[in-house]
Amino acid sequence: MNDADLRRTLERFGRLRRSWNLLVIQQLKPLGVAPQQSLFLRTLRQLGPCSLASIASHSFTDPAANVRLADVLVKRGWIVRREDPRDRRRWTVHLSRAGGRRVVQIDRIIARNVRKALSPLNLRELRQFDRLLTKLLLPRLRETERGREDQRKLP
Repeated sequence: MNDADLRRTLERFGRLRRSWNLLVIQQLKPLGVAPQQSLFLRTLRQLGPCSLASIASHSFTDPAANVRLADVLVKRGWIVRREDPRDRRRWTVHLSRAGGRRVVQIDRIIARNVRKALSPLNLRELRQFDRLLTKLLLPRLRETERGREDQRKLP
């Protein structure tokens, strides 16, 4: 494949991702949930109580944006900030009961749309698609991990 073919392939993948995203965003609107809020809440549920930096690292999002997002989510009553018992200079965020209920609603919308989006693929193709995505994502994850290690070494 030449550069133009590779670019076209990535552009098609991008279009697919954006069209799926748009569909999910439209379905999240009645819940009063923006896409970034959905990602934040789902990541927090996956990680459990953690720092905003952990959420940013795991979701590939901007740490500064997560601070602003956390402020909004606290006001909505979906998360709670607590002082870290191991380091009183740090704060951890936790899902509130209302936030947990909201994540369940978000998960239902996403699950329904994932099934619909991937329905043209048979089981063998789904497994192949998953392997290919993992193969493409792993180098990025390794870069991110190296970046965190490098940051820890800074004075």
